[in-house]
Amino acid sequence: YYYIDLLKSKDILYYSEFVDSITYIPLETNEECLIGKVKDIRITDSAIFILDEKLNRICMFDKAGQYIGKLDKEGNGPGEYGVLRQFYVHERKDRIYLNDYGARRLLIYDMQGNFKEQISLDFPVEDFVVLQSGNLRFYHTWNRGDVTGFLLADSQGKIKKTLVENDKRFLISLAHRWEFTEVGEGVMFISLYLIILYMSIPGRIL
Repeated sequence: YYYIDLLKSKDILYYSEFVDSITYIPLETNEECLIGKVKDIRITDSAIFILDEKLNRICMFDKAGQYIGKLDKEGNGPGEYGVLRQFYVHERKDRIYLNDYGARRLLIYDMQGNFKEQISLDFPVEDFVVLQSGNLRFYHTWNRGDVTGFLLADSQGKIKKTLVENDKRFLISLAHRWEFTEVGEGVMFISLYLIILYMSIPGRIL
């Protein structure tokens, strides 16, 4: 991994200093897969998944950019979701996890868009990562009563421990601007406001 000290870095940092090459993938454009506003992107070994915040759905493309389908089940019925905040793709388990923010739950579908199950949560989740083991999940929320910070939960969404607690000196409400990136069985995230980078694995903060 390439380490950049943001506090000591020069004013201009060129991609050529740490990137070997850049590849552009033109996404197929038709009436089925027009994207209004990109909220989140997940790239797996076989596909590209894009969360469209404006249209509240996920469009799927192959690695060449060809449209292959979408997950578009907004509604109030069984297996349908309200407002999507984030999502996660667990390719090995053939599962897509959707964060139905207002309903405080994760909805789980297979890669073909078939609803499988849901996990009810005790609080709204801003962002999350499913570890490759599938047994543990990390959650993050902010200013939600006693549940704040970077949290470790079990496979049913129950909190096991707080890994990083919210510093009360910094009352930042836009926590969904943080982003998670998994690294093996650990998770990295960066605060866009405080410019702090954490790497966490179960039981340890690095």
